[in-house]
Amino acid sequence: MLNIGDSYNNKYIVVSHLGKGGMARVLLVRDQQLGSLWALKETSKVKHPKETELQRQKRVSDVLSEAKLLSIVRNPNIPRVADIHETEDYIYILQDYVEGVTLREKLDSTQKIKIKRYLEKHPDVTLDTLNNKFIFRQMSKSDFLNISRKVASIMKYLHTLNPPIIYRDLKPENLMIDESN
Repeated sequence: MLNIGDSYNNKYIVVSHLGKGGMARVLLVRDQQLGSLWALKETSKVKHPKETELQRQKRVSDVLSEAKLLSIVRNPNIPRVADIHETEDYIYILQDYVEGVTLREKLDSTQKIKIKRYLEKHPDVTLDTLNNKFIFRQMSKSDFLNISRKVASIMKYLHTLNPPIIYRDLKPENLMIDESN
């Protein structure tokens, strides 16, 4: 397991932790020669307590297959896979670093701004009395349409490949939004 300041592959230095998912974590690494930033996905190959050995082998195989498949995908809205490296305990996947926030973070920040404005206009209302379904998860129509078009374009691209790629983990936490949305 890599930590901040550690060297990866004698070429990259771990700068920070970017996030963590169910099976992996993502680190920000800097190329020591070029200074460029990359995202490094670190996935454990170690068997989880509730996992059979067969399930572990399938999980590891799936991670490697996905990385190899993504290494040949070329789309400006999909981060490139530049390298795959295995150790005894981990699989490392080096990808383009996308500077920005997840769609989930964008929705949450939009939510906080709208709640603050609403409470300023309605001093008699407390946070506890707000109807979450009414005020939460709002964003501008233009942002919504722009993001939706880009996601649809990515899905169309993946589905028209031969063989088609079916992305089964589409959720706000897995979509990065940069400064141009």
